[in-house]
Amino acid sequence: MSTMNPDKEIITSNKANDIETFYEIRVLPHFHLGKDTIRWQGHSELDIDSSVHYFAQSSYEYILAFQDHGEIRHSQIEGNAIAPYQTAVLQRPKNGDLPYVEIRRHDNKYIPDITGYFMLFRVET
Repeated sequence: MSTMNPDKEIITSNKANDIETFYEIRVLPHFHLGKDTIRWQGHSELDIDSSVHYFAQSSYEYILAFQDHGEIRHSQIEGNAIAPYQTAVLQRPKNGDLPYVEIRRHDNKYIPDITGYFMLFRVET
């Protein structure tokens, strides 16, 4: 079963492979993920500043949410990124203090889809 909301435009392309590799190496390990095979399923834009990336690992489906400034509201995920019969459960990063992981450059230069805030949600039906 796919986690992707059928009403949202889903983009799948080979150009995404580089960014997905970055996420596997630099972002997902913060959430205790990345050692098992990840099957990327696509991504979509929530708005001008945020996007979601759909993937599966083992028997679970996930949404990696990106926001360039601040955390993503749970309602953005449940209202836009998943089907109405699904629930998004926030997965806390290893540090556990904050619900997100912030990725920054040493010079604070902005890079789209890389520098910003990431939150992970497990999708349940």
